[in-house]
Amino acid sequence: MRARPVVAALDIETTSLHADVGHLVCAVLGDYWTGRLRAHVVRRPAEEGPVLERVVEGIGRAHVLLTWRGRDFDVPWLVTRSIKLNVDPRPLYNPRHIDLADVVGREMKLSNSSLWNVARFLGLSREEPTTGADVPSLYEGALLGNRAGMTRIVRHCREDVKLTLKVARRLRGLLQQLHPDLPNLS
Repeated sequence: MRARPVVAALDIETTSLHADVGHLVCAVLGDYWTGRLRAHVVRRPAEEGPVLERVVEGIGRAHVLLTWRGRDFDVPWLVTRSIKLNVDPRPLYNPRHIDLADVVGREMKLSNSSLWNVARFLGLSREEPTTGADVPSLYEGALLGNRAGMTRIVRHCREDVKLTLKVARRLRGLLQQLHPDLPNLS
């Protein structure tokens, strides 16, 4: 029996869109084959470095990394924080990175190419009403003792990874056509 390549999906939540003034709150890695999700949560700002190190190591073990707008946000953001916190960023470049938002933007004509709109177009549902814009205030509340805020952030991040995996599965034929060197995603 041949081992499958490691295909992972990533989403992060942060306190700012700018990595020089914000920090990581949550990163979720999802396994394409099993759907298993692993959340890495920064419960206090002092934990960011060790959590970031685990996230970078996890990404570095993947053969293929699937993201939604990860080429322009998630990966550069993680690189910037890694450099700031003396975490080696090189493993972030180990996997073959497929940004599904780029694929949808180039190959499909939709009125809106947000993850949630594409998921809706594909008949996939979403449950979590929290958005990325809610994260900074929810995190501030969590730091002050509101556990529900952190729960909502992690649930949102997990749902984005679940949707990214589902979209990738629905687009696997297109992905295989565009990237014939990818491992078989069936």
